Amino acid sequence: MLKIRPQICARPAESPPVSAGDSSDIYGTFDGRQVNGDALLSSPAASSLKSAVFRVAGLAGVLLVAGYATSSGFQTLQSVNSVVTLNEQDGAAAGDSPLLHNVALETELNDVEQQLVDGVDAAHIREFLHVYSSKPHIAGSKADYETARYTVEKFESFGLKTEIKEYYTLLSTPVRRRLAILEPKDAAQELNLTEASVAGDACTTDATAEPPFLAYSPSGNVTAPVVYANYGSQQDFQ
Repeated sequence: MLKIRPQICARPAESPPVSAGDSSDIYGTFDGRQVNGDALLSSPAASSLKSAVFRVAGLAGVLLVAGYATSSGFQTLQSVNSVVTLNEQDGAAAGDSPLLHNVALETELNDVEQQLVDGVDAAHIREFLHVYSSKPHIAGSKADYETARYTVEKFESFGLKTEIKEYYTLLSTPVRRRLAILEPKDAAQELNLTEASVAGDACTTDATAEPPFLAYSPSGNVTAPVVYANYGSQQDFQ
């Protein structure tokens, strides 16, 4: 029988920040305490304080771009829905698959519609998506604050009145993780929980990335036999 012992220790929101120099293992795989000095604000209160609004602000930035594009497309489709002209491919035999080889939109957009169409730029959407997804910005971190500031600046550049409101929230982050095989004895070993780096993928080499963890789960130490459950369906457990 194969037995494993996972250990998960969670750091509550009230835990004091630790300097980056104290970290011996960035993912906290074994005995090193998981910390990230650069990704923490100067105090835990400030970290908790800013977390909720920063997360919402970042999401709002993405939604602004997506909403702008969607609204434009919706208005335009409303206008041209009844005036789409389909031209069959030259030389197509009767009975061929009714694919749309050529589509012509025969309509004139009003000023508002034209402004919306002209305002959608794939390059800008790609830029915004890159900024929001290029580095970890866990709630309450310095990177999260920078993301919020970026969103504010963009909103203001669009002519929107913008402000940041701060809220206190309860957050938890992992301190240490451990997974070990205990039995059979000849298979006993400590398992490495750190993802191997992938060439060309910056996400797998980013030292500021938090390890996977279940938020708000308590610290614990569990020893139990491994049960193969396939897909985890009811039939698999019978």
